[in-house]
Amino acid sequence: MACTMENTMGDPPISAALVDHCAFSQVQFNSVEKFYVPGGDVMCYYVFTPQFIPHRKDWIGIFKVGWKTTREYYTFMWVVVPDDPSKESSKQQEVKFKAYYLPKDDEHYQFCYVDLNGVVRGASIPFQFRAETENDIVVVTTKERVEEIEQLNEELYQENQTLKNTCANLQEMLSEAQAELQKKQERVEETEQLNEELHQENQTLKDTCASLQDMLSEAQAELQKKQERVEETEQLNEELYQENQTLKGTCTSLQEMLSEAQAELQKKQERVEEMEQLNEELYQENQTLKPDTCANLQEMLSEAQAELQKKQEALQALEQDVEKQKVCWENEVLQLKEYNQEIVSEMETIKLQVEKLQTQLSSKDSELEKLAQHDKERTHLWLKQINWEHRVKITEQGKKLEWTEEIRREKETALRKKEERMQDEVSDLTRLHRCNMDNQVLQTEKDELQDKISNLQKENSKLSLLTQQPSDQGDARNNSGLCYGNPYLDRLKESLCSTLGLERSNPVVTRL
Repeated sequence: MACTMENTMGDPPISAALVDHCAFSQVQFNSVEKFYVPGGDVMCYYVFTPQFIPHRKDWIGIFKVGWKTTREYYTFMWVVVPDDPSKESSKQQEVKFKAYYLPKDDEHYQFCYVDLNGVVRGASIPFQFRAETENDIVVVTTKERVEEIEQLNEELYQENQTLKNTCANLQEMLSEAQAELQKKQERVEETEQLNEELHQENQTLKDTCASLQDMLSEAQAELQKKQERVEETEQLNEELYQENQTLKGTCTSLQEMLSEAQAELQKKQERVEEMEQLNEELYQENQTLKPDTCANLQEMLSEAQAELQKKQEALQALEQDVEKQKVCWENEVLQLKEYNQEIVSEMETIKLQVEKLQTQLSSKDSELEKLAQHDKERTHLWLKQINWEHRVKITEQGKKLEWTEEIRREKETALRKKEERMQDEVSDLTRLHRCNMDNQVLQTEKDELQDKISNLQKENSKLSLLTQQPSDQGDARNNSGLCYGNPYLDRLKESLCSTLGLERSNPVVTRL
């Protein structure tokens, strides 16, 4: 393990750069011995080239021959920077390595100058830490051989520089490829982790889709039931509409009958007025003959007229009520038609929405297979949102169907109540028709009474003629048991009493 000297500046700057990327010609080492005696300090001498500028964080290390990076130093010393590097760069510099920090083996070592960036700027010849022996061989060569070797070294240096540049480019490409490979590896790990998460989410979504499919099936079954109920409601509405049309026809016919009855009643009223006028005249004529009988007849006639007037007023009020009820029925029928149309449109909308939900649900399976090729997070969030929207829509549709069913029940109840009211109105109209028939019967009886009054008028004329006969008919006057009067008066009063429902009064005669 490498040993380092104690220094306040800490560990030297190093680099992972290979030895081929270093420039060894900018710092030259001088007076390097081949052997250094173990246990003694070692002086290292070096010179800067003019183009090199030293830095206070440059350092000189002792490396074992065969080193690859500057991390493999054994020990080091910080360099001493000259005050004026431009003037003193050619002067020889020196550092001292203490014996305590030097290697203790006999391997080959060398000095290396390393700058603050961890790049080697110079290297010495190899040396050993041991005593020199006689067996060490000293190689001597000629000057020509030295020149050949130098030329060969120059060629090798040029080739080495070319190879260094190539290696630098390759090293840079390798670093980029390694960085890219590292990113790809991280991306692959993230993708695998994401695929695992998506696989779990996919399984969860499949389970969710299955549950949604079940919910959709239930919703479809419920919708089918609602549809059947709506069809039944439409059929019931159609039947109610037909029945309503029938009732409207009945009301129309009753209205026509009422109008005819009113016209007939008006005619009868005119006849009654004429009869009243005629009765008044008869009353004046018969005042002297039968005052009590005429008074009773007049009273009975007044009562009949009052009752007839009450019947007429009730008939008019009933006619107004029928007209108002007819208008109300027409408005309600229009409202029922509009409500039926709204229900049909809402059911069509619900059918379209359910079909749309089915289409979206069927497309989810194909979309799940494409999740690995798209943005996973956005697709996951989108699917969650779609599932949530589908659940909300299905819930809203169920609530809407329940609300529609509740409104339909309310409308059915209202229709039943209206039907009952219409039946009551028909019963009232039937009673009104019966009243009209009674009025017609009363009118017939009144005509018969008028005929009888005409007969009575003729009889009164005959009686007037009898009262004007001469007084020489003494035998008749002396007979106090003979009574004069209208022989048909008793029969007329019985007829009037039976017609008007009055009690029979005693016959009134005039005793002469």
